[in-house]
Order: sequence, then C-alpha cells, then structure tokens
Amino acid sequence: MLPDLELLKIKVRAGKDYEVDLNEALAFDEHSLNKAYTEQASLYAWWAAARAIAIKYKEKLKKQLNLRRSNLMIQFRKESEEKILKWTLSDIEARILADTDYDLTAEKVIEAEHNVDLLTAVCEALEHRREMLVSLGANVRTEHNQPHQ
Repeated sequence: MLPDLELLKIKVRAGKDYEVDLNEALAFDEHSLNKAYTEQASLYAWWAAARAIAIKYKEKLKKQLNLRRSNLMIQFRKESEEKILKWTLSDIEARILADTDYDLTAEKVIEAEHNVDLLTAVCEALEHRREMLVSLGANVRTEHNQPHQ
C-alpha cells in the first residue's frame, strides 16, 4: 500500500518535525499565477535549505554509526584477546550488528536517508512547478496578445 503523500511528515533534524500538505504547497491556478511566480523562489529556497539541513543531519548520524562500529570492533577484539577466544571477523561483525546502540543509530540513519529522499523529491517537484509556471505564463501572454476574433 502506498503512503498518503498528500500529507507529508518530514524530520529535517532531531527534534524538528514538519507536516506539509504537498497539494497545497505546490498548487496554483491561472488566477494565482502572479502570486505563484513571486513565491516560487522563496518556496524552493526553503525546501532546498531544509534538504541541506537534513543531509547534514544524516551525515552526522552516519559518522556516529561508524564511530560506534569502530569502538565496538576495538572492544570485541580486546575481549577476544583477553579471553583467549578465536573470534573471526564474522563473529565480531555479528556482535556489532546485535549491539542495541548500534542498531538504534542504524535505524536513525535509515530514517534520515528516507527524509533526505523525500526532501529531494519535493525540490524536484518544485523545479517542475517552476517549469510549468514559465510555460503557463508564456501561454497566457500568447493568448492575451492574439487579436480577438
């Protein structure tokens, strides 16, 4: 089942949730073309900035995940040596993946990547919106410049 994309819930960074009605955010009609023209740049800038913040947040989470992985690798190798165990790299990898903190951070990374993908899609939709505004504006000018018959 597809998610309801009309009402989009996005977490740009920790503690910052946004709920947006995409139909409303992207909508315009021929009577609101001037308003749509004037709002397009700021609308795109806001979403692009949100995407940039989300990307930075995602990268910080990935860094945390890598650091956790490195610390666990060191910890498990040390334990293996101290207990005179012969853990293979696969054994250590399995222990890392079973670590609760590692798993929680990995889930946060997945969610952050998803939010970046959603924000990228919104920015692309806004680029298409701009193209439509330009086309519609040209059509309206052409219609107004044609002699009435």
